[in-house]
Amino acid sequence: MRVWVIWFFTLILHLFGAVSDAEGQCTVIQDEVETYLYTQGDFGQSFQVCATGTLSQMDFMVHHFLNGSIDATLTIFQGEGYDGSTLYSAPLTLTDEWGSIHSHTLSEEVLCMLGQVYTFRIEFFGEYGLMWAKFQDTYADGQVYWDGTPYENIDIGFNAHILYPEEPPCITWTGAVDSDWDEPANWLPQIVPDSTDCVFVPANDSGTYPAVDVPARAGSLNIHPEAGFHLQSEGELAIYGSLQSANDCTFDGTVVLHSLDGNSEINGSPTFDHLKIIGVFFTTEPIEILNVLDLSEGYLANLGTELILNSGEGYYGHAYIPQDLIVGSVIIKKHIDHAGEQILGIPFVLDEEVLINGGQGLEDLMLFEQEFCMEGFHNNWQPLDQYEPNGPCDALRSFVIQEHIELAGATTNEEMIVHGQNNEAFDLGRLQLISNPYPSVIDLDDISISPGASQATYRWLPEKQQFGSRNGGWSTHDMGDMVLPSDAFIVQLAEAHHLKFIYSEIVPAPWDLMQPEQSTVSAEHQIKLSVTAPGGSDETILRFTGASTLDFDPSLDALKIPSLNEFTPALGSASASGEVLSINALPHPPVGASVPLYFSSDLEGEIGFDPVLIDVGQVYDQIFLYDALNETFHDLMTEGLYHTVYDPNDGEDRFLLIFGIDDTPWYHPDSEQISDGGDMEEGPPAEELGPTDGSQTTADWNIGAVLDELIIRPTPNSEGEGRIQVTIHSLRGRLVFDRQVDLDSSGWKYRLQLSPGMYSISIRQGDKLHSEKIWLDRS
Repeated sequence: MRVWVIWFFTLILHLFGAVSDAEGQCTVIQDEVETYLYTQGDFGQSFQVCATGTLSQMDFMVHHFLNGSIDATLTIFQGEGYDGSTLYSAPLTLTDEWGSIHSHTLSEEVLCMLGQVYTFRIEFFGEYGLMWAKFQDTYADGQVYWDGTPYENIDIGFNAHILYPEEPPCITWTGAVDSDWDEPANWLPQIVPDSTDCVFVPANDSGTYPAVDVPARAGSLNIHPEAGFHLQSEGELAIYGSLQSANDCTFDGTVVLHSLDGNSEINGSPTFDHLKIIGVFFTTEPIEILNVLDLSEGYLANLGTELILNSGEGYYGHAYIPQDLIVGSVIIKKHIDHAGEQILGIPFVLDEEVLINGGQGLEDLMLFEQEFCMEGFHNNWQPLDQYEPNGPCDALRSFVIQEHIELAGATTNEEMIVHGQNNEAFDLGRLQLISNPYPSVIDLDDISISPGASQATYRWLPEKQQFGSRNGGWSTHDMGDMVLPSDAFIVQLAEAHHLKFIYSEIVPAPWDLMQPEQSTVSAEHQIKLSVTAPGGSDETILRFTGASTLDFDPSLDALKIPSLNEFTPALGSASASGEVLSINALPHPPVGASVPLYFSSDLEGEIGFDPVLIDVGQVYDQIFLYDALNETFHDLMTEGLYHTVYDPNDGEDRFLLIFGIDDTPWYHPDSEQISDGGDMEEGPPAEELGPTDGSQTTADWNIGAVLDELIIRPTPNSEGEGRIQVTIHSLRGRLVFDRQVDLDSSGWKYRLQLSPGMYSISIRQGDKLHSEKIWLDRS
């Protein structure tokens, strides 16, 4: 039982001060307490460190009521709360001294980064432990966890001691003449401080700051937030260590960053024209590259932020996203003048389990020697001496190499995380964002994944503000089949899957672009439906791959990935298991069957459905778009465009596609006992059901619905009797019903207490599986 015991006094314990005076050490202190609370479970507190370094010691204002001592456990997690990765765990022995402070020296090295959140937890394992606390938000950077529940307005007493590497004092960089900071003479190499010294550019009253147009070098460069720095286009600045930029800084020349210890950082969100990195650099803030990012001799480790690439003049190397250090979703993008932002991939890192035919790694594709125009991919690039329209580098033309890359299992890059409209309708957990490293070109039709897995590929199309989908030559939004240098594609890749693709062409640079070409589509029947709404447009494809469920191949489906733009509408169709698809491969539905459409938009207004292409042969005379809100049937084959008004509160399952009218009478006995002991009620005449109930007759079962009652009967002379498994999913993929049923010739009926809408019904009996869609609770 949780008990509050309040002492109305304040216990102030100033142990070390806000920051220790010792060099290389600082302390996070929350020592303002006024009461205590206790538990038999656990207490915790989230906090941030005062410097990037090693957490060496923690002090807790904790004791207990028993004689002697009790055992507890200290655990430190990365991130807010107890769900993050465990950084440290150790036993504690707590004494019973009243108001005591327990100091714990960590037995293992725990590295902490400035600006990141960490959470410690003390578990008492059934003993009564007591923590001193303040019932105010005295420590703004964290909150208390009391038996796992967070409390923002309580803070418990603790100290966290951080050791960080001592750095030499920085030299103030003013040049040869203090009053003329921007004179080139101030920035000659012989005047610049020694490369092992850090350099500080302070603020000044005149507002005149260095303008460098000659080669210069420095150790770590720290620019005051109110100061400025200007590297002109003719200048080159070499920095040996970290860079702290400021708002009034421009880097129009070449910046070469050298990491001396592997822990160098780029801070302050600078924008570079030409950046070259040697060694490993970390950044937790967005940085932007206007022209060239050269990582041929180094790595740029983005920790949960954006790398913005804006140029078409070439990229070298790759950005590396360490899997064990990632703290947030990473989207690498570049800006295209006519199309807006284009999403780029996170280049994956090969591990020892990856199979590469020929033994060649991706690093062989990373280098492009602009100066010498040669040598890459094991010397397989061939310059053409006869062709030099714009200089020696353009002498390189496309060269077919047919190099195979095969990945065993998921890559080490992070899963693609889609922002905005991601909800339970979209199961995007297996999506992998894979970069096409410069200077290769990949043909999406040459990509193959393990048999039975989804063969779909996806790309962000900035001009459409949608993710295009492609599978088996079919694509939405005219996605095209070529992935250009420094572009990316997305696949569904589970741990058990293998991905294989071919670098089919090598081009000299990203500006030598190829126009995407649409592949020849097979003669299968299809329906392509588009929708326009106030926020944009979207489209979906239904392709018919066979005459029965035995011909159905789910690997030909493609998921619907919502737009990164929250105002862009989403249109898809539901699979048998409730997934929302942009390309839905299904057998020819029986006449009268329906397929639910998923439509979502955050904007209210007029929308229009346009049947861009309906190729169904002679199978159907009519294809209806059914509007459940208006109870309207619109024949897309004869009437074409359908206009209506949409409100976001209408729900995503308002519309259906219905394949003609089924004239087969529905079988309704007057009154029968059913297998679950209920009474079978007389159903409405068949003509009243119409095509909206989505019922259809198969070789084994007849499925239908009357209002919210699901009815299943074996068809005459079939083998559908016996035990069956009935599974029902909502359109968003949520499992709402799963039961085994003993079915006899009298049938089975069940009243489903579900919200009105479209649901996916699946019946399984042995090796037989049948799925279809049913509209429930019609008024």
